[in-house]
Amino acid sequence: MAALGAAAVVGLGSEAFVASKPLQAQSAPSTSSLRGATTVPGSESFGGASRTLAVGAGAVATAVLGRGALLRRRATAVKKKGVRVVEGKEIPWNLFSPKAPYEGSCVSKETITSKTPLVNWETCHVIMDHGGKVPYIEAQLGFRVPPTSPSTAMAISRDAPIMAALGAAAVVGLGSEAFVASKPLQAQSAPSTSSLRGATTVPGSESFGGASRTLAVGAGAVATAVLGRGALLRRRATAVKKKGVRVVEGKEIPWNLFSPKAPYEGSCVSKETITSKTPLVNWETCHVIMDHGGKVPYIEGQSIGVIAPGPDKKGETPAKIRLYSIASSAPGDDESSKTVSLVVKRVVEVAGRGWCEYSNVEKGKDPEFPDAEKVYRGVCSSHICDLEAGDDVLITGPTGAEMLLPEDPEANMIFMATGTGIAPFRSHLRNLFHDKVSKGKFKGCAWLFLGVPFSESLLYDEEWKEMQAEFPGQFRYDYAVSSEEKSEKNKINGEMWVQHKMMEYGEDLWQLVKDPKTHVYMCGLKGMESGFAECFQEKVEAEGMVYTEFLKKMKKDKRYHVEVY
Repeated sequence: MAALGAAAVVGLGSEAFVASKPLQAQSAPSTSSLRGATTVPGSESFGGASRTLAVGAGAVATAVLGRGALLRRRATAVKKKGVRVVEGKEIPWNLFSPKAPYEGSCVSKETITSKTPLVNWETCHVIMDHGGKVPYIEAQLGFRVPPTSPSTAMAISRDAPIMAALGAAAVVGLGSEAFVASKPLQAQSAPSTSSLRGATTVPGSESFGGASRTLAVGAGAVATAVLGRGALLRRRATAVKKKGVRVVEGKEIPWNLFSPKAPYEGSCVSKETITSKTPLVNWETCHVIMDHGGKVPYIEGQSIGVIAPGPDKKGETPAKIRLYSIASSAPGDDESSKTVSLVVKRVVEVAGRGWCEYSNVEKGKDPEFPDAEKVYRGVCSSHICDLEAGDDVLITGPTGAEMLLPEDPEANMIFMATGTGIAPFRSHLRNLFHDKVSKGKFKGCAWLFLGVPFSESLLYDEEWKEMQAEFPGQFRYDYAVSSEEKSEKNKINGEMWVQHKMMEYGEDLWQLVKDPKTHVYMCGLKGMESGFAECFQEKVEAEGMVYTEFLKKMKKDKRYHVEVY
């Protein structure tokens, strides 16, 4: 705060106060009652000031503010974005606004009440993923709706309050400030480039910059807040969230067009078992094509959900949604844009033959393992693998942005997959080397590594052979068959795993990984990231770099994509 003559201007809510004498700053108590907040050095509060409210041109009214009742912050404090000082502590505050919310995702939702005679008996516990971008402390709110403004999602938006200066006076806004633009805001075009292949460019994508705004104070007192270019907002001028669409890196992609409560009722076109029997109880993997009638558009690298009739482990009917990576490119296997394909392993667990914690088959009743003490058959995987042509199937989604293709046609890609983790890479590779609409546009190279336990478990082998024969300079593929190949690099059991197969081409792959145009994708079993480190950490360090920093840079450049289960 600053004095102009004998007066200081302070904005409170939508009111403007003029102090009858300079405000005296008093030290705030050194202790704080807020757990988890950050202490602000030199935090002060204003007290005992007699203030005059400017009304119209001359009418005045006096508001006497008790000691410490106005502010608990330094008089000259410049407010930090996303922070508010409460009782001398900094706490996170409105990092995201209703007009520019953080786009998180639901991790889980559980109904935690039982039905009662009340119509509104249901209460849910919902866990949401904010990716560490929405820090908070205990007892804060996720949103606030003022009772007088039901259409407003928050009482205070992210860009408020904005500090403003008028001569030697400082204006501080608390609550809801009223801004009047001194001139229309000039919209600037956002970058036209994108790193997402297959997404739709959003016309008119813009950001605000260089805007000068005026805070209305009474009849004539004004303060101007000058906002640096791009400092206010980096979003669409008319950003209104569309249902079924998500903007990722400036591109619109389809997103959750159908929810678990309102799924799309598709049908099975075909189901084919694409593996042969092995000593494993869960040897069967199926390729299933589903008809979505063009109602569930998706792009390569996304997932859909399938809802099985159930009952599931908890006895719920229908069963909870199960997400599966899409194994077809956007046009579908038939290139009609009306089908979607999945590659699904039938989950079977048998006591005495590997891990088996649950049992959902009555003892002695399993046709394949009648003597087993316990048998568990995956609810959704069995539902999908048992589908026949014409059967109904409930589909949700699409969702997912982690595994999308880069936009650059000269980008390189290294695909690391185990088992059915091949799904998103089949989607990508059909887009790059098979589909009529996109074939021939890709100018980079793609290298696929697939790990399976037996040769009988190899997936889509014929497709890879055909692609390599047609594009020998752009596509390579290699297998790691763990039960049939050995590797001295594996110090655990000597089997050939994906990373050990990659080590056979270590130098070639390292040159690719270093290339800023190369994207690395992993999909499959947990532990694949440690396999990547096993393969490249020594090479990183041999060139004088720190592996964690090298990996951090890859992630920052959005060249490192992981989806494991």
